[in-house]
Amino acid sequence: MFDTDMLIGEKFVAGGEAGERVLNPRTEDILVDLPDASLQQVDAAVVAAEGAFASWSRTSPAERSALLLKLADAIERDTEAFAALEALNCGKPRIRVLNDEIPAITDCFRFFAGAHDAWPGGGGIYPRPYLDDPARSDRRRRLDRAVELSHDDGGVEARPRPRRRQ
Repeated sequence: MFDTDMLIGEKFVAGGEAGERVLNPRTEDILVDLPDASLQQVDAAVVAAEGAFASWSRTSPAERSALLLKLADAIERDTEAFAALEALNCGKPRIRVLNDEIPAITDCFRFFAGAHDAWPGGGGIYPRPYLDDPARSDRRRRLDRAVELSHDDGGVEARPRPRRRQ
């Protein structure tokens, strides 16, 4: 009824240990027996995540933003399915999930997709190759010293930093 495989690396695999029963709180019916990961599967997932970090850490903020926006769009496309599943899992009325939770979830992904533009001083948003290039890195440091960001009234505004008298 439910797809419960885990993504480890580039493969979906079933959990290798005993499962945990997930109940519908309203009816107490068993929705699914969700198998836990084995220790070997946890180790494999950690190795896969460490391997993926090398390429992920070099993606640009624009690439990460695009992926988060795609995820928000996919959730919205399958809103009915997510709402039905969440209503079963939590015993919450489907209409509350549709009107409250799904919009909040997609808003959250969209917020973080654009948040890299608003962090003061860059906030670590620059991709690694950018920082590894000494000329670019030096320009970024000079820019950070020359500009300050103000977060007045919920907005972000860049303005020149006051010069220090020598």
